[in-house]
Amino acid sequence: MKVQVNEGSNEFVQVDIDGQTCSCGGRRCAHLEMATDVVRDHGRRWRWLILSALHKELRRGDVVAARHWAGWLAHCDGPSAPLEYLRKIWSEETVDLDLAVWLHGQTANVADGVARFCAAVKVWELPDWWPVFQEWSECDAGVALHSFGAAATRLVQALAADDEAELTAARDLALMDLTATGRLTFQQAEVFRTRYASQRFESEDFVLAMLLADRLPRAESARSAGAEVDVPPHWTDGSTLLLPPPYAYDYHSHFGKARMRAWMAENPGRGFRFGVDTSPVDLRWAGGLVPLFWRVQAWQQGGRAALDGLQWHELDVETSALQRFEAWCDWWPEATL
Repeated sequence: MKVQVNEGSNEFVQVDIDGQTCSCGGRRCAHLEMATDVVRDHGRRWRWLILSALHKELRRGDVVAARHWAGWLAHCDGPSAPLEYLRKIWSEETVDLDLAVWLHGQTANVADGVARFCAAVKVWELPDWWPVFQEWSECDAGVALHSFGAAATRLVQALAADDEAELTAARDLALMDLTATGRLTFQQAEVFRTRYASQRFESEDFVLAMLLADRLPRAESARSAGAEVDVPPHWTDGSTLLLPPPYAYDYHSHFGKARMRAWMAENPGRGFRFGVDTSPVDLRWAGGLVPLFWRVQAWQQGGRAALDGLQWHELDVETSALQRFEAWCDWWPEATL
C-alpha cells in the first residue's frame, strides 16, 4: 500500500506490511509502524488520531480528506462507526436540525453524510450563536446571571443541580413544549430523545436551551443538502494511507499530548496563548473553548480566508472580546495535560 511521506506531502512510499519493508529504506519507520498498526491491529495505537483527523476535516469541510479518514475509522471500528460519530457530534459543530434528522434517518450513509456534514454551516459562521454561547457558559461558570427565558433557565438550573431525574424531567418537558408549539417537528424532537437515551450527545442541551429561548440561529440548511464531490477510489479503498495533519494532534490522542508536552518543554512559561507561535502544534482546528474562540474571531475578521490562511499567532484577537472570554474560561490545554 502507499503511505504519505510527510504530513501534507504529495509524495508517497510503498509499504509491504507482510514483508515489513518500506521503500523509504528505514527499518522501523513511521510509515511502516502506522500502516501495520492500522491495517493489522485496527488502530490499537493510532485509532484516536484517525478519529481526530476525521473530526478536524469534518470541521474544516474537506470532503475528500474526511472520506479518507472515515474509511479508516470504518476499518478500525466497523462500517457503522463513521455515521455514528457524525450523529454524535452534529450539535457540537452545527445547529442544522435538518441535517440531524437526515443523519438519524434510514437512508443515511457515510459518503453522503460526510458531504452534508462538511457543507453544513458551522457554529462560528453564525453571528448570533457566539453571544448566546457566552451567556450559556457564563451561567455555567457562575460568572454572570443572564437568563435565556423561563423554560431555558429551568433547563440550566437542572444541569447545575447535577440531578439526573430533574434533568431528565426538564428535557422531556422542554421537548413536549417545543413540539406542541410547532418550534420542533416530531422528527427533530425524536433526534434529541435518541441522543439523550444513547448518552452520546455533545451539545444538545445548549441547542435545546436556544430553542426554548427562541434564540437558535437560522442556519441555511440548503448548504448541507447535496455537496457533490468526486472522491477518487484510492482515498477510500484501503490502498492509501495519509499521515495525520498537524491539526489532528490535539489532547485527545497519546501522540497529540506527547507533541504538546514536547512544545511546552522547549518553551517553558509561554503557554498556548494567542500571539504565541505554537508550531509545529496547530491548535486552529482543535476542540476546546480557546480554539473555538479563535475560529469565531477568525471568521468574523476574514471568513474562510482567515481560517485557512492565518496561523494561530497571526490573528489579531479583539481585546474586548478576549477580556470577557478570559473572565469565564480557564486557559486550554495546559490544565488537561
